[in-house]
Amino acid sequence: MAGKKKDAGKDGEKSDASKENSPEQQQKEEASAKEEPFVAMDALHENLQLLEASVQSKDQNGLKRVLRKNTAIRKTIAFDDFGLVMDVWIPPTSSLNKQLHSELSAAARGGAESALVPENEEEVEFLAKRRKEYTAMDVKTDTLPETEAYLSLFAIKALMDGGRIEQAQDSASQLLEMISAENRRTLDLFQAKAYQFKARCAELLGDAAALRPELLSAHRTACLRLDEQGQAMLINLILRNYTEANLVDQAVKFAFKAHFPESASNNQQVRHLYYMGRLSALQLDYSVAFQKLTQAIRKAPSNTGLGFRIALHKLASIVQLLMGETPERSWFAQPEMEVPLAPYFELVRAVRNGSLAEYDRVREARAAVFAEDKLATLVVRLRNSVIRTGLRRINVSYSRISFKDIAKRLALDQPESAELACAKAIRDGVIEATLNHEKGYMKSSDVMDIYSTIEPQQAFHRRIQFCLDMHNEAVKSMRYPPDAHKVKHDQTEDDDDLEKKSEEELAKEIEEELEEDED
Repeated sequence: MAGKKKDAGKDGEKSDASKENSPEQQQKEEASAKEEPFVAMDALHENLQLLEASVQSKDQNGLKRVLRKNTAIRKTIAFDDFGLVMDVWIPPTSSLNKQLHSELSAAARGGAESALVPENEEEVEFLAKRRKEYTAMDVKTDTLPETEAYLSLFAIKALMDGGRIEQAQDSASQLLEMISAENRRTLDLFQAKAYQFKARCAELLGDAAALRPELLSAHRTACLRLDEQGQAMLINLILRNYTEANLVDQAVKFAFKAHFPESASNNQQVRHLYYMGRLSALQLDYSVAFQKLTQAIRKAPSNTGLGFRIALHKLASIVQLLMGETPERSWFAQPEMEVPLAPYFELVRAVRNGSLAEYDRVREARAAVFAEDKLATLVVRLRNSVIRTGLRRINVSYSRISFKDIAKRLALDQPESAELACAKAIRDGVIEATLNHEKGYMKSSDVMDIYSTIEPQQAFHRRIQFCLDMHNEAVKSMRYPPDAHKVKHDQTEDDDDLEKKSEEELAKEIEEELEEDED
């Protein structure tokens, strides 16, 4: 009997398990386990649908989202698949469709193909099926100018990747002419992107100076139209144009007069901080330059823009050395930045040791790198920082030392040069000492308690100011959906109605209770 009960229990467990794993549930589990692969064609098609809906509702945030999604699509889609989607949105008989197809074929001949290769046969079959579906889709008869501009930007970028710089510049010029003829505010974002591509092509071709009047005129037009995104893009392009041509005074005057919009995107804000920090460093305003560069490093995206982040760290390390401080070692220990920042790490080590001989050796050996990065002027200025660091070490080590020994330790030519360097360091507050010109020595003063000075207060003030700026930027960057205040107003009205109803019901209940008590 016991054995029969055990068998019956096992049968019951089997029946329960069969009920739990029914065929429908198994199919659902298999369907959820098999996720459809990412198809760039579908992503592009959805992006174009979002673009059309944003244009109809005049939603600027939707247009920005379209451009943000474009990067992932551009890196994964094949030119043939792009042509299939383009044939759905732009009639194949139009001249723009033929032009874009010819540009894509030219880019493919230049080696700009960047599609991801399918990993297995299932993905190959799935892509083939999707391509057949797109070939069978109905072609749209009415094409928005925003759709044409979006697809044209894709073709221009493909031409630039394929090395067809002149053809890309001509296509960008044609796109800008079309956008100016349409005169629609929903095309402002695409116009700014087209100017960015055209400026880059002109820089690669060596015609950046010829494009400068057009950029200034476009910036004036963007200011009149209150196009803040276009203003931000054009201000950065003009500042880059000036700085690449070493026109520092013109760049400073333009930056002083041009108002950078606060509602600009994060990428444009980071670029503007970089250019302003570079201009401030060239103008000997190192504290302001380091503040802007530090803010740009914190705001820069950590997953993309490696070359830009490397340029930021290079300039920030030089500026921090010019301030008399030592950069953080973590900057040079990052795996992706260890090799590009190796010359600057050697420079930091030479300045920190206060050795002019080591500094001269590094500067001569890495002269080509500093000249390519356009930081040779700032590197030359580090000679005074090396001398100051050496004097600070001498001041801490010796209570009294002659100018001859100082000149020997700092590798200076004459004792008079050492005396001048000591006098300048004392005047700038680098060291605390007194000079005896007649006997030819420097006498160090007693070490002063830093907490009795104003320096801790200044450091604390800088940190508080940074936190307040970060809070203000976070508040400004908060975005609310359109007509949010109306929805809130409607909700408050509904809440008031509910409160009134509840109060009326409560009054009725109280009256009924009173009547019952009277009865």
